[in-house]
Amino acid sequence: MAHLAAFWVDNAGLARCRVVPGSRVPQVGSSATSQQQAPASPLHVTLTNAIQSMPFVYDVALEPPVGNVTLAAEVSKAVPLSWMPGANACFGDMLKDGEAWAHCPRSFLRRQAKALLDEFGIQVTVGFELEFQLLHRNTDGDLTPVDSTLYCEARSLYNPTTWSLLQRIVSSLENDLGIPVHQFHAESASGQFEISIGPFNTKTDSDPVGSLVEAVDKLVLARQCVYGLAAQVGWQATFVPKLREHEAGNAAHIHLGLLSAADGTNLFTNSSEQQPEAEQFVAGILTQLPAMCLLLAPTCNSYERLQPQCWAGAFQCYGYENKEAPIRLISGNNRETGLSGVDHFEIKTGDATANPYVSLGALLAGGMQGLRGHLKLPPSLTEDPSTLPRPQQPARLPGSLEEAIKALGENAEVWRRILSPTYFELLLTLRKAEWKHDAEQPSRTDRLHQLVMRF
Repeated sequence: MAHLAAFWVDNAGLARCRVVPGSRVPQVGSSATSQQQAPASPLHVTLTNAIQSMPFVYDVALEPPVGNVTLAAEVSKAVPLSWMPGANACFGDMLKDGEAWAHCPRSFLRRQAKALLDEFGIQVTVGFELEFQLLHRNTDGDLTPVDSTLYCEARSLYNPTTWSLLQRIVSSLENDLGIPVHQFHAESASGQFEISIGPFNTKTDSDPVGSLVEAVDKLVLARQCVYGLAAQVGWQATFVPKLREHEAGNAAHIHLGLLSAADGTNLFTNSSEQQPEAEQFVAGILTQLPAMCLLLAPTCNSYERLQPQCWAGAFQCYGYENKEAPIRLISGNNRETGLSGVDHFEIKTGDATANPYVSLGALLAGGMQGLRGHLKLPPSLTEDPSTLPRPQQPARLPGSLEEAIKALGENAEVWRRILSPTYFELLLTLRKAEWKHDAEQPSRTDRLHQLVMRF
């Protein structure tokens, strides 16, 4: 019998797991290669309360070591792991005294998705981009990118190891994990590649809340797949936001679509003064984006990536197909103009050091702020904001982790209510501890080493 790896993502953004031997899980769960009937009830794994207060920079918890929570592992949804033969993986919410725990990121996303559905009748479709760099050891023993090719350069795929690895990753995503792959290609930085996955939670899904949470589960496993299969060829994959100072960084772009839960219609294509929900939702995210930066881009290295003229979206603005805007409205094949010509939109701010459940949950919460406040969008930006005369430039988003901590603190009333007071304080405490530790490191090389080893 396969072992069961029960996964969760902690509040520092690290994927962690406990492995339950197959002998203790007589029916491990359904998968593409298994016909076993899985039990309906979750398998309970006991964890310490402190597990969600550990920074990624050292192995010490910031909260007292007293008390337990339960990870309710959803065994029936387990899938096989090609990079861990003999193991299946699943996820679960964290429970405290039988109820959803306030410090559980997965439960936070579930609450936001349910509120959006119940209060506004809106279902969200989502897609993700995996941007990562492949590293190997050079003759000096240092980790270095496997190539120095350019964006979409065909030659990046001619290295037999690279091509074989990418094929194995895509095959595992599609066939083992049930993840739709849209396309993959070389990106701009050395050894950098992108794999686009999704869309998830489409209008055919019968449980839009559960499906959205499971979409993030799939994102987490997709990243683990990249790490694991790269390790099998002796390479290391990293999703670190900015590996080299003068090259492109690794983002974690999120693509969001808005559907009417009643009939599955795209709320953008039906946008009008009578149906303003799509505009209000995007306006809410735009308004809350400075405060959300800490939840989307939570490390010092994140702000090396979030710079002007890096296609990262360094200003508080939005635009139609504008890659310098953090919110990019995407038309797809729609020939209409304005919001009614939009298929979905992309958030460019985030990276893979963030907890993806918190990131997506925060975006939904920001959107609901716009819906409740009936917010309107300002004019869209049609150029690179950094090229405008300074008085005409939109506001800069936080340019450092310190500024991001301050921006969230300045909007504490809203985000305490969204996250819960204790969760708000925990996330701030974690990031302040990591910021302090980062400042104590003697060089960028030392700071970067920890990130590459973790992300």
